[in-house]
Amino acid sequence: MTKAAITAYKDKITNQMQVYNNYAVVLDSSFEPFIVTQFDIFTVVLEKLEEEIRYHKAREVFKRLKRMIATGILVLAIPMGALYVMNLFGVGVSGLPDLFIIFAKEVVYLAALAILVLWHDLATTYDAPKLLTRYPVMDDFIAESISQNTMQFSHFKLKDPLEYFHPMTKKILYEAIVHSREGYECNTQKLLQFVVKHEHTQRILKRLEIDDAGEALLQVPITDDSAPTFPFMAMQSFLLYALEQAIATKSFQVYPEHILLAMFHMFPVLKDVLKQYQVDMTTFEKIIEWYIITEQFKGRTNMFNLKQPYYQKGGIVDSWVKGYTFYLDKISSNITEIISERGGLYGIGHTKEINYLMSILQKSYDANTILVGDPGVGKSSIIWGLAQKIIEGDVPPSLRGLIIKTIDINRFLSVGNDLGGVSALIEKLSVELKNQVGTILFFDELEVLVTTGTGQGSTISYLLPLLIQSPVPIVGTMTYAQYNDFEKQYPSILQSFSIVRVDEVSTEDTYSILATKVEEYEKQYNTFISFPALGEILKMTQIYMPNKRFPKKAVEVLDQAVILASRKPEKKLTREIVRETISEITKIPTIAASQGSAHTLLNLEDKIHEKYVNQDSAVRAIVEALQRAQTMLRNTQRPISVFMFLGPTGVGKTELAKITAREYFGGDYSVIRVDLSQFKTAADMPSIMKILEKVTVRPYSLLLLDEIEKAPQFILDMFLRLFDEGVIVTEKGDNLYFNNSIIICTSNIGSDLLLNAPPEEYNQAKETVLNMLPEYFRPEFINRFDKTIIFEPLTRDHIVEICILNLNELVGKLALQGITAEYSERTINFLADIGYNPGMGVRPLKRAIQDYIEANIARYMLEVQAQSGNHPDYVNIDTIIDTMTNSPDNQDNNLIN
Repeated sequence: MTKAAITAYKDKITNQMQVYNNYAVVLDSSFEPFIVTQFDIFTVVLEKLEEEIRYHKAREVFKRLKRMIATGILVLAIPMGALYVMNLFGVGVSGLPDLFIIFAKEVVYLAALAILVLWHDLATTYDAPKLLTRYPVMDDFIAESISQNTMQFSHFKLKDPLEYFHPMTKKILYEAIVHSREGYECNTQKLLQFVVKHEHTQRILKRLEIDDAGEALLQVPITDDSAPTFPFMAMQSFLLYALEQAIATKSFQVYPEHILLAMFHMFPVLKDVLKQYQVDMTTFEKIIEWYIITEQFKGRTNMFNLKQPYYQKGGIVDSWVKGYTFYLDKISSNITEIISERGGLYGIGHTKEINYLMSILQKSYDANTILVGDPGVGKSSIIWGLAQKIIEGDVPPSLRGLIIKTIDINRFLSVGNDLGGVSALIEKLSVELKNQVGTILFFDELEVLVTTGTGQGSTISYLLPLLIQSPVPIVGTMTYAQYNDFEKQYPSILQSFSIVRVDEVSTEDTYSILATKVEEYEKQYNTFISFPALGEILKMTQIYMPNKRFPKKAVEVLDQAVILASRKPEKKLTREIVRETISEITKIPTIAASQGSAHTLLNLEDKIHEKYVNQDSAVRAIVEALQRAQTMLRNTQRPISVFMFLGPTGVGKTELAKITAREYFGGDYSVIRVDLSQFKTAADMPSIMKILEKVTVRPYSLLLLDEIEKAPQFILDMFLRLFDEGVIVTEKGDNLYFNNSIIICTSNIGSDLLLNAPPEEYNQAKETVLNMLPEYFRPEFINRFDKTIIFEPLTRDHIVEICILNLNELVGKLALQGITAEYSERTINFLADIGYNPGMGVRPLKRAIQDYIEANIARYMLEVQAQSGNHPDYVNIDTIIDTMTNSPDNQDNNLIN
């Protein structure tokens, strides 16, 4: 159960209760709907509601009459006042009757009163008579007691929902109530129109990157089936569902946007409009929650808040109460004072850890604490969240009035040097802290003290007495790896520290954390931030930055995305800019990150075949995997794809991987290659891990595992989780993520069968090779591959095509040096005759080009340069071939045959 409120109804006839999960509209008078929270029950009394609507309509008539009279008086007063002033100063008017002068004077006085009346109507803001509390998540037993009809209403406080509706919300609701022959009716279309046009709704739609959603919502076909005009009784449901949405968004009052939110749930046809703009209900609710929290907390913790104790405001009053701390103030900042000045929300997602920390700090001894967690999980935000709770008084009595000071290590060392050493500073701090009352010291990244210092020894060696027997509580942060090292070096220190383990915050809490930064970033960068962009940050960082933790990775992306958006003409952070930012950070082409990456993918197969001959099925498999990856049609919790390439040596298994990396991943450096024929023992594991750790620098890569059949079983077992989940664990316990990588394993299993099989029996030979795999690998290992592809042996025609590709590449290299090179069929046939060896693949051809062409051209270039000092302008490769074929040495060596 994750709700703070449940909507249910009671059957007055049978006294049975049932939870409402489908947002149905109650139209049967025998059913009484209600909302239950952990403490309260809300019900609507129709008679009272009807009476209030009549009163509202009468009051509105009076307001309109009052404004009309006041406006009429103002209109009349303008010329009358002008004539009175002109007569008073004798300008242009004379001889006006005394009665007229008296009447004009009275009208002017009445006009002043009319101005006050109109100003009061415009300037006065009204709140609901009562404010909602922050209801906790409900216990499961309440829902169970409703379904089992055992709930005791006497245990809850009965409340009227109308008392929590903002006046402008009531006005919208009541204006949608129309008269009919049967009495009052609720006009759904009119209600939707009023809500959509309200300024609260308009600002929400703007945050959704939707410019015309208001018009789109009003154009939704409202029919008797989708959203009819309801009898007056339906107002019970509208009021309760709007109240439920207010509680869910942590609002103190029910605003017009809560009516719209309720209508989305009640009439699914309205949700289709949001779907057209790729906006989900979670984003819609988060925007409402953000606006509400921003307004409610703005200035709540500032210096002028009279509810804040005087001794938390810093300055000389703070010193009088807690004692003077001259040297401590030089090396620290007062977190409670900072929060008091700038406000905000802190510690989101870490309620459990904050509560545990508070319980430790209440201890009379050993109240020191280390917050331990992965980098980026928000360890330091816990201490800021505690400081905010202290300011707001939401802490046990023993912690009220505490101040938290964070130590700046750089200032600590600088002041220590000025005093002649860190030890001298520690002495003065110890004296100050013994006389200090109600202070907590916070060392962010406590492990830094181990590696910094002046003179002999680390800084922490001087701090040992202070840390072990501190007169005030000390709180520090560390990662798990740093804590393990610290525990080995300084076990005595840790005996006086309690440990609070800090978990990664949820995506929902991270969303709220990003929302708290919207107002600050918009002011700083003069940029508008849409909430779908925040949702995109969460989704994209989960997929493309798995090695980092929430909330830090999301905040880092928001930082860079806002900077990028501020440089755009529109100055608006959208989903497209988020994708562009993620692509820039990770070097991964994200969804719709650019037209260029989409165009590259569509033409990737052709681009590969420009440099790669044959093996169409293998090329197509890789291209399709990359296309699925960019359009998010794959499982993002595992590698892009895992392939097994089988075939004889030299047929292009490794070459295809290299060309793919070159054409799409960015270059040869994107290939992480492990030749498994080199690793045989457990002692080789660190070497393998060192190679695999390259993925932390290049997450979008191609992992090439060559000759995998030669790897021992313990290495193959290590790859099982890698192939299935895209994760491998290092000896230090760190995770390496390959979920944005393609994994290709190559093997020569069954090469002889494939080479010796006649063309008509080749398919049967391929089946035989596939059936041989269980002899080398376990079934669970084989099942990890998305596709096993058998490469075909190269024919002479294939060798000819490869020869042309290689010669063209050579001609291109010479052209870069200003040398024109030509060749003909004679050269191609010469190289193909030498380079074709069915059992060796393409390697003999490459050696032939290297030995007979490149070597002779290089020698010729050096000879010309030695004679003239310049490169030659022209090279005819056929001439080199002719020279070689006519040479007696070559004929003796039978090079052609």
